[in-house]
Amino acid sequence: MMGSYKFFLTNYRDEYINYTGYHQFITYSVKEVVDRKTRLDNHLEILTWVDLRHEETKCKPRSGHKGGSIMKRISTILIFLLVLVFVAVAFSWAAETKEANWPVKHNLGKKTIGWVTISLGYEGLKRCRNGFERVTNALGWRGLVSDAAGDPAKATAQIRAWVDMKVDGIITSAIAPQVISGGIAYAKSKGIPVINEISMDPLTWEEGGFWASVLYSPPWWVLQADIIQWGIERVGHQGGMAYIFMPNSIEGPQVQATVEAQLSQEPRMKLLKKHDLDTSNMAEDVYNMILGLCQAYPKPGQLVYIHLYTDTVAPAAVRALKEARREDIVLTGFNGDSYALELIRQGSTFKGTMAAAFEKMPWNSVGQLFRYWKGLPPTDMIPYNPITATPTKLIHTGNIDRLGLKPGEVWIQEGDEDYESMYLNLWTKGIFDY
Repeated sequence: MMGSYKFFLTNYRDEYINYTGYHQFITYSVKEVVDRKTRLDNHLEILTWVDLRHEETKCKPRSGHKGGSIMKRISTILIFLLVLVFVAVAFSWAAETKEANWPVKHNLGKKTIGWVTISLGYEGLKRCRNGFERVTNALGWRGLVSDAAGDPAKATAQIRAWVDMKVDGIITSAIAPQVISGGIAYAKSKGIPVINEISMDPLTWEEGGFWASVLYSPPWWVLQADIIQWGIERVGHQGGMAYIFMPNSIEGPQVQATVEAQLSQEPRMKLLKKHDLDTSNMAEDVYNMILGLCQAYPKPGQLVYIHLYTDTVAPAAVRALKEARREDIVLTGFNGDSYALELIRQGSTFKGTMAAAFEKMPWNSVGQLFRYWKGLPPTDMIPYNPITATPTKLIHTGNIDRLGLKPGEVWIQEGDEDYESMYLNLWTKGIFDY
C-alpha cells in the first residue's frame, strides 16, 4: 500500500504528522479510520474530544447533536449550579488524595494486578510504571510492581509467584514472550490473563503467547519512519546514512523493512551501515560504532545522518561525534527521554526524536484486562483506533522551545487527563468494546 495520509489529532494540536504507507504492514486506509471514528462518535458521547480529519474530509457529528439548543443551554446552567454546590466537597476530596489527583475511587470491583518490567533502568519504562500506579489508584485496586533488572528468569519467577497469590491479572512491560514462556503458560493454566506492553507478540494466547499486546498505534515502525523522514529532510535528502535497530526485538524486522523501503524512495541518500545494537552494553556499542563510521567516512558529506533506534544511546552517540569532531552529522532517536530532549535544547548533534506518552500504555493494558473478564476478544492494535492510539509527538530543534519543557521534564500529551478521563468514563458506563 502506498500513498501519503495526514491525520490531525488533538494530541498533535498544531501540527500535521505525515504517515506514509511505506510498507505492507500499514493496513488501514483513510476511509477505514474515518468510518471507525464516525461509528464510535455515534456510540459514545464521551469520545467527541477525539478530533480526526483527513485533508478536506470531516467526520460528521452524530444526529443527536443537531438541534436541541434550548435544552442544551438549560442543561448547561443546571450543570454549572451543580458544580458550584459540589466544588467545596471536590476540594476536600482532592486534598485527601493529593498524590494521584483522583477525587473518588471508581467502583469497578476490587482487583489485584501485577506489573513487571524487564528493567526500570529505562526512562520510558519508569513512565509506564507511573501510568500503572495512576490507573490502579484511580480504580482503587491493589497494584504490585516488580523490576526484573534485566533478568527474564526473575520476571518468570515473579509471574509464577503472583499466580500463586491468585492475582486477577498480570501486565508485563517490554518483555518478549519467548523469554518468559514458562510464566505465561503457568498463568494460563490457572486462568489468569497476561497482558503485554510495548513488545509485539506474534503468538496467540492459544499458541503460548500473551492474551493481548498493547502496542504503539500507529505501529512502532511507522513512527520510526516519521522521525527518519524528518532527519532525511533535515540533511536535504542527500548524503550517506546509518541506522541502528534491535535485531532481537520482535519489531526489528518490521522496522528494518520499513526503513529500507523508505530509503529506496530517496535516490540521493545512500545507506552506509545498518548496525545491530548490542543490548548487553548499548552505550559502549553505539559509541564505538560511531567512532568507526567517522574513521571510515572522514570527509564532510560522506556521512550526514545517523538514526538511533532508541534515545537511551543518544548521550553516547553525541559524545562520539564530539570526540571525532564530526558535529556536522545529524542524529535522531525515538522515545522522548528527558536527557534526549535536553540534548536537543542544548543544540547538540542530536536534533530530533519521536516522543511517546508511555504513561498511557498501562491504561490500555487495564482495558484489555476488562475485555478478558467480560469475554471480549483483545483489541487489534495495528489498525488505527482513536481510543487505544498512543499519543506521540515529533520533537525537534524547531519546536522544542514552544513546548516549554524544563530540564528533566518529558513531553506528555497536552491535557493528558483526556485519555484518563476517557477510560474511566468508558469503564464506569460498562463500555469495554472499543
